[in-house]
Amino acid sequence: MFSIKTLELVYWDFWDRIKIPLDEKITVIVGPNGSGKTTILDALRTLLGARKLSTKRDYKKYARRSNMPYSWIIAVVNNEKQGNRRPFAPQFISDSVTLACRIEKKGGEWAREYFIRSGIVHLEEFIKDSPNALGPIEYVQELEKAGLSKAMLKVLSLEQGETDKLCDYSPKEMLDLVFDFSGDRSALEDYEKSRKDHNEAEAELNLFRVNFSKLENERSTLNNRVLNYHQYCRRNSELTTLESETKTIAEYVSAKDIIEGQRPNIRFLKAEVSDIGGSIPTLEGEVKKAKIIEAHLKDEIKSAREEKKKIEDELQKKYKTHSELVAKIENIEQLAESVQNVQPESLENLEREHEELIKGKGRLEDEKKPLDEQIKQYAKLLRDLEKGILPPQEEILTFSNTLKVSGIEHALLYEGVEILQEKWSTAIESILRGYRYVVMLKKKEDKWKAFEIGEQLGYRHFIVPEAGEKGIKAPANSALSVVRLQDFVPDWIRRNLAEITLVDEVRDGKRLPEGVIFVTRQGYMREKRGGRFIGVSAGDFVFGKAAIKRQIEEVTRRNAEAKARLADIANGLSERESDIRKRALRIDAQKRLSEYLEKKDLAGIYIKERDALQTELGGLENRRKSLQDKDDDLGEQLQDMTTPKVEKERELKELQEKFKEKSETFEKGKKEYFDNIAKFRQVKKGMPVKWRSPEKIADYKDKYANLKGVESAIKRLKNELESEEWEKDPSVVDMLNKIEIDYENAKNNLAKRQTEFTNTKAAVDKAREKYLKVLWGSIVFYEKNLKALASLAHIGIEVRKPQLATEEDLREAGLEMRWNFDEKGFSSTDDGDASGGQQVIKSLILLIALIMDEKSKGGFIFIDEPFAHLDVFNIDKVSEFLQATETQFIITSPNTHNANIFRPAGLSINTLKKRPGETYAPIPTHCRRSPVNVSA
Repeated sequence: MFSIKTLELVYWDFWDRIKIPLDEKITVIVGPNGSGKTTILDALRTLLGARKLSTKRDYKKYARRSNMPYSWIIAVVNNEKQGNRRPFAPQFISDSVTLACRIEKKGGEWAREYFIRSGIVHLEEFIKDSPNALGPIEYVQELEKAGLSKAMLKVLSLEQGETDKLCDYSPKEMLDLVFDFSGDRSALEDYEKSRKDHNEAEAELNLFRVNFSKLENERSTLNNRVLNYHQYCRRNSELTTLESETKTIAEYVSAKDIIEGQRPNIRFLKAEVSDIGGSIPTLEGEVKKAKIIEAHLKDEIKSAREEKKKIEDELQKKYKTHSELVAKIENIEQLAESVQNVQPESLENLEREHEELIKGKGRLEDEKKPLDEQIKQYAKLLRDLEKGILPPQEEILTFSNTLKVSGIEHALLYEGVEILQEKWSTAIESILRGYRYVVMLKKKEDKWKAFEIGEQLGYRHFIVPEAGEKGIKAPANSALSVVRLQDFVPDWIRRNLAEITLVDEVRDGKRLPEGVIFVTRQGYMREKRGGRFIGVSAGDFVFGKAAIKRQIEEVTRRNAEAKARLADIANGLSERESDIRKRALRIDAQKRLSEYLEKKDLAGIYIKERDALQTELGGLENRRKSLQDKDDDLGEQLQDMTTPKVEKERELKELQEKFKEKSETFEKGKKEYFDNIAKFRQVKKGMPVKWRSPEKIADYKDKYANLKGVESAIKRLKNELESEEWEKDPSVVDMLNKIEIDYENAKNNLAKRQTEFTNTKAAVDKAREKYLKVLWGSIVFYEKNLKALASLAHIGIEVRKPQLATEEDLREAGLEMRWNFDEKGFSSTDDGDASGGQQVIKSLILLIALIMDEKSKGGFIFIDEPFAHLDVFNIDKVSEFLQATETQFIITSPNTHNANIFRPAGLSINTLKKRPGETYAPIPTHCRRSPVNVSA
């Protein structure tokens, strides 16, 4: 089985490109929640073709977060010989093999392609040439050949927290899990198929038995069907006689009786209609007279109300005019009161002063806005500086980010310079000012691609592909002697600094030989061409911690100056706002004084008009009241005569309705009477004379009493013929012969099905025996693995195998383990008194035993936070067990955990959260317990 040596991720989740080693037996990934620990495990699961990732995550979600059209997962794995065979032999015989997964967006959907290459293959080689991609199914099949079993894939897919739940499995669940991981599924499938065939054969046999029994029943009931047919014929004959003869006689007698009964009632109705019709004209005259009087009263009421409405409209207009006069008088009086103490001033001068004050306020507000923004920028800059972030210019950031996206690793010169003596900060900053944004490439083969990008973006600073010589000596008092430079700083920078001597002041430089280049602490420089000032301000420092300190001091000073000026502006705004309010009050007072002087002579005129209007309103109110009294009197008269009129109208309407009702009843009765006469004559005309004989009529009445009795008898016969089941087919004898033939055929088929049922029962027994053998083999192999692992952990273990004698035993079978820690006696797997460390070791033994395979040693397991909630002692116990196994472990742990988690790990990977506002998360760092030879 192969092991993992390195992992590289490109545009996976919030990383642009990271590469981490995994070439130790135990690797721990440490970091805060949300820093990418599980993200690394999910990348490995995706690369190895696991069935699923952690909860609610999939490879598409990780690829989508980078906002790039593709992602890569690349791992170098060990292909060294294990015994006489390499894991990927015979296709690959190199000591290392590279596995890669490209996740690319195609047609709006994310899709995976896999690659297996000999040796160590870098990302750039895959991008340049990556033919013969494998699909997920074909790729997993190739990994299976290399030793990655389906059982191991299932283990890799276990989610966070699932691995330590194995101790909670019931014995039956544990047995199902073992068989699911290591059993031969075909044996179970054959057993289930043979049982299905046996059940189907039994169902068919039962069906044939039912059909055979049905034929016997049909044969025995055939004679009853013949008898039923004869009964059907007799009832049809009886029904024909009733409908054709007896019903006609009944209709004749019934029609005659009806005519004789209707004649007296018709005569009474005729007389009643005549009496009612004579009373209607008198009552109609009385109603007409009352309506004429009512109409006259309504006309008088209408006339009075129209005149009253005109007077009310006129009153409304005059009241409105009166209210306006009162308001005008009150307005003049209020103006007089409000200007008693107001002295006349120039309104024009006041308004001009007011306008100047507003303009002055606007100028201060205009000055305040950029100061507010500047203070915000200073605050942000100070926060960045306090975090150690020295933001370069926008064009520098744009160029650097473009190189990163293109996969070009680089550094800026200012990142590699640390000034060791603060007093020379100004001098060094001044010398290197023109080179601070020089770009240093980490791989010289990237230079032409970087030059092209520099040309496209117009980057004005040097792009340097090689650092050159690093061992340049620093002369005493030279600029090179007071700095510490990273390895990537180019040699020409080193030589330049070595050639420059540091002096406190210009006069100190006089003592130096002619031609020696020097620079003062304040940044005055003498060179071959002459002397000049090249100093930069403290706020423009960029090199090392001193630069950040000086920039903090400079930005703090500027921020304080801006806040002081902002306070002055605030005071000025407050003073101007007070002056503006005072000028506005004086302007308003002058406007009110001017208005009063214009209106004061009108007050007397308004008062005279108001008094005259009040007199006129009194006369109109008296006329309106007189018309209202007349309206009330006429209304009472109308009310007094309305009640008798309504009563007579009601009486007339009732009499008319009664006349109509009686007339309709009379006409209807008369029509029915003559219709019945016509019906009687029609029935009599179509009857044979002998049917009207007294003997026939007496016989009919004796049997059926009346027409209703005949109809009831007909209905009863029809109901019997329609509702009951009757045999109407005379060929029942032929049907009996056919049934006899079918009966013999069914008897033969039943014997055949009995034989088939016996054969399937034997097949079930054979398949069950094979399945039990495979199941028992899985149990024995798992027991062997458990005992081997328990021995490594110095733990006693007993495996209680299930009884499999009967079908019931097989359904209820389970696998139970008992454990003995520290020779304190055996306890169950789900023992509530076990310590956290014991439970973790139990789960790990149960888990690792699932993937152990005699054909392929080793393997690897990914576990999220196995040390959660463990104390120092239990962490050490679990660690000892992990070190004793042959499995490669990659585990995660929060950075708040006990430091003992690092003791078993040969390699620690440290992850950090993505910082707010940044595009990508920081690159994980790593630390080894002991050095190893890493060729990838």
